Amino acid sequence: MKASGKLPEVFDAHFHPQDSRLDPVRLEWLLEAESAGVQRGVVNGTHPGDWDQVTELCQRFPALLPAYGLHPWKVADASPDWRELLTEKLDSGACCVGEFGLDRWIENPDLEAQVDAFRWHWEQARARALPATVHCLRAWGLLLEQLKRLPPLPQGFLLHSYSGSPELIDELLPHGAWFSFSATILQPRKEKARVSFEKVPLDRLLLETDAPDMLPPEDFCYGDSFVRGLHHPASLVQFYRKAAEMRGLAFEEFCGQLRSNFYSFFQIVEADSFESQRP
Repeated sequence: MKASGKLPEVFDAHFHPQDSRLDPVRLEWLLEAESAGVQRGVVNGTHPGDWDQVTELCQRFPALLPAYGLHPWKVADASPDWRELLTEKLDSGACCVGEFGLDRWIENPDLEAQVDAFRWHWEQARARALPATVHCLRAWGLLLEQLKRLPPLPQGFLLHSYSGSPELIDELLPHGAWFSFSATILQPRKEKARVSFEKVPLDRLLLETDAPDMLPPEDFCYGDSFVRGLHHPASLVQFYRKAAEMRGLAFEEFCGQLRSNFYSFFQIVEADSFESQRP
């Protein structure tokens, strides 16, 4: 996504444009995000049923970067050959492994299977010198236990939509953690998340939408293709502005730092545009 004129330059570290709820508006949704100033976005696959869609979207729109993983919610129902299928996807080209992770929030979690999948993903990222995107929900002790047992990833790992405590950040940083936040932290009840956001070192920080989920406050602006109840990635620009204020930085300075972070973490060499792929 290449902005023109004086548009801001913002980067979505984690979202899901392959979601079937977006079928009626997907193209408009992506082009509106581009027009708002969203330069690039990482499309995170979550299970074998959406990995091909991730590939197709990223081939059609070069500004989208593919990432593939098995979400912990999907571990229990995954087909026996999911590792082979995921290996093929990673070998075909990915900016990141994930999302994968650990989750005690879901009903009756199979933690043994989650840990086994977590360790396998970690090995794949390490073998390919790729960063990883990790989902963790109410399983922070279990995550730390794994991080202490596993060799570090040279490229680090991103805790997307970080929901851990502010105090935990200092424990996670030495293991190579980066932290991403969505605009849900601006909801009144998310005071702890705002403290965490303000504590993360600026050079380990990224922002995301997790769209079409993780709705921002109701007063955020959306594109014309907004579907009620779904998050639009065009809102990321407004979140960047709020986030810059929270960190006490000028908007342009904040955007520049996060651009550097995004390119560094995901090992990006040059930007592309959706423009060449318009129908």
